[in-house]
Amino acid sequence: MKTKTHMRAIGIDLGDRRVGVAVSNSERTVAVPVEVLIRSGDLHQDMKRLAKVIHEYEPEIVVVGLPISLSGRFSKQTARVSSEVKVLSKLVGVEVRLWDERYSSKEAERRLRESGLSSKSMRSIADAQAACVILQSWLDGCARQEIDKD
Repeated sequence: MKTKTHMRAIGIDLGDRRVGVAVSNSERTVAVPVEVLIRSGDLHQDMKRLAKVIHEYEPEIVVVGLPISLSGRFSKQTARVSSEVKVLSKLVGVEVRLWDERYSSKEAERRLRESGLSSKSMRSIADAQAACVILQSWLDGCARQEIDKD
């Protein structure tokens, strides 16, 4: 069996008002929610704060959820996130990859409801949980690709 040393991956959910952040373990098998940043309204300031958080974890890659409609179409949100990712990419100095985030918010809400949190408590951490869902989906996709190679 092959063993590979990986570095962490960071998952990001770039919402309009909040930015959820999740991080993987160094083996890249499990994602955990870590932080929610509240947007200031200043894109460059927000991206600098996000880049600072990202650098704290020293990731090899950043995975950002790309909002695509259920029908697979791109929207204004898709364009906004793509534009913000270009700014973020210049600040972090590591690969930033977009990942289809369809159903991530619904899945995050389901997980939080199942954990017994109140609606009020859920609001404060839902974005980090959505980032966790996005990152875990990407990690699982990478793991499937590794299995297919063997």
